[in-house]
Amino acid sequence: MQILYHYILSMMIRFLRMFAFLLTLLVPATYIAITTFHQEIFPLLHCYGLLHNL
Repeated sequence: MQILYHYILSMMIRFLRMFAFLLTLLVPATYIAITTFHQEIFPLLHCYGLLHNL
């Protein structure tokens, strides 16, 4: 029974790592695409807030 728990835990961690990897690839690329090519989608006030924090 203990082997089964290790297998389930390892599969969950593997899935979490794959999800995190895809997230780190897609989120910055999507943000750059929206802010560069589709400015009308991204609210202007949110851009000012981001620039103010930098």
